[in-house]
Amino acid sequence: MSTEAPSAPQKINLRRPEIMEAVQAQVLSHYRSGLVERIRESGHILSAGDLTIKLAKEFGFCYGVERAIDLAYAARKAYPEAEALMQPGSERFFAANAEMSPNERRLAVGHIVKLYQAWDKPEKAAIWQKKLDGLALAGSNR
Repeated sequence: MSTEAPSAPQKINLRRPEIMEAVQAQVLSHYRSGLVERIRESGHILSAGDLTIKLAKEFGFCYGVERAIDLAYAARKAYPEAEALMQPGSERFFAANAEMSPNERRLAVGHIVKLYQAWDKPEKAAIWQKKLDGLALAGSNR
């Protein structure tokens, strides 16, 4: 059993100006619209036939929600950094002396498959899925 303390995970600063600038336009396009602007310009009321839309004057999100949305979009932009941090340690799942159960190993590799699927990287997801399938086969042969 190893006596070395695990190293602290490296953190990614998502609030860096270059990430936030890249994200800002995307956030605005998803949460602002020409229709909302038209309703605001017409006194917060828009009518068409029998339909009337009233927009609250204080329309939007509170600061905490806006910050959470910004961070979620920023995290999507920072995925390449997250992948670079994840990859070097991922091979330890296959080390003979890995201190984890076969089930923990399958769960960890399954999470990597899901990450690559979420990142829309089907080729890498397929590579890790094959590794996961191999772990499942190895577990069934015991």
